[in-house]
Amino acid sequence: MADSPGSDVYDFWAVYYTPFFEVLGVSDESIPDAIEMTRVANDTGLGIWKQPVEGLDSTLDNLSARDLSLGVISNSDGRLEWRLEEIGILDRFDFVIDSAIVGISKPDRRIFENALKRSSLSPEEAVYVGDYYEVDVRGARAAGMSPVLFDPVGAYNDVDCEVISRLKDIVDVVDGWMDDAGWTGDAGRTGDAGRAGDAGPTGDEDSDDEV
Repeated sequence: MADSPGSDVYDFWAVYYTPFFEVLGVSDESIPDAIEMTRVANDTGLGIWKQPVEGLDSTLDNLSARDLSLGVISNSDGRLEWRLEEIGILDRFDFVIDSAIVGISKPDRRIFENALKRSSLSPEEAVYVGDYYEVDVRGARAAGMSPVLFDPVGAYNDVDCEVISRLKDIVDVVDGWMDDAGWTGDAGRTGDAGRAGDAGPTGDEDSDDEV
């Protein structure tokens, strides 16, 4: 577990949180202060990611029952595995990729390609679930994955990807794609594990994502 992460592991925060605070109506001049306050909160204990999103357990159960490889890709600070273990869900995933550890952050396609390598999947077999279009959808798509946008509060309109408002809905989406592709298992879902709340920096456990 990292102690106090340096500023370099927060390089992604402006990209990641600026659209979020814009949706919340925070003024442009106040966004840097809001991001800094989020950083400070993140360095305390479990930080801003401490509560799995509603429906995560049952969703993981249903996906695991389909013999899918499940993983997490997160723009985190080196403490992601510890956090997942503390809230009791680390063992639900086949792999966890923490940007501070691998040295690459979303939306860089290489962090998604890292997940494909760890899961032994081709891009066409991988579904990535995330809650930030600019980071998650664009990054997953650049790596050839099928992106799904988790938008529980209806923050995104007219986006060019699959959108779900409840995490459990990903099961139906995956079932449909598996049927269309003729998959029988051993495919993968990559993405965040649920963002602390999940629509904001207070509930994610990493909404970063899941494969």
